Amino acid sequence: MSLRRRLLFTVALLALLATAVYTVQVYRMERDKLSERYVGAMNLAGVAEIRSIQGQIGRHIATVRIVEKMSTVRRYLEERESAESDSQQNDRVTYWERLVAEDFRALMAASPEFLQLRIIGAADGGRELVRINRTKNGVETVPKSELQQKGKRNYYIEAASQPRGALTISPLGLNREHGA
Repeated sequence: MSLRRRLLFTVALLALLATAVYTVQVYRMERDKLSERYVGAMNLAGVAEIRSIQGQIGRHIATVRIVEKMSTVRRYLEERESAESDSQQNDRVTYWERLVAEDFRALMAASPEFLQLRIIGAADGGRELVRINRTKNGVETVPKSELQQKGKRNYYIEAASQPRGALTISPLGLNREHGA
């Protein structure tokens, strides 16, 4: 092979090598740019999701405050308290209990994210007084015979230790019915 051909071959090989090095460098720079954009987009999506969750929690807290101030709930609890000293008032307690259940069913019909609404009393091991469930058949009032004691659950213990009117937000947990 002539010197000229070897020189041309070497120059072509160097040009090919330079192109390969340049291509790898461009690839790495573009990959890094895309990674930065992706991470930035993921961070923005994460921030948006956090804000969405905070908004949902805020709406649920507002709903709890509304339920707390509902005249039916307040009157039901007042009637229960006074019925403990006067056995004649059981009919009024039952009446207000029925109204609370109706209000809870209406609230659940308007709030598809709620699976359960209930009032848990302090007596009898933290027994449920009223519970409304969302089931595959719709929104249903749980019969008195199926109401449960929740006094051993962490959320009840924590809430019961708070001053009256305090709002407690407990960690999410699995729903347990009848101890299971």
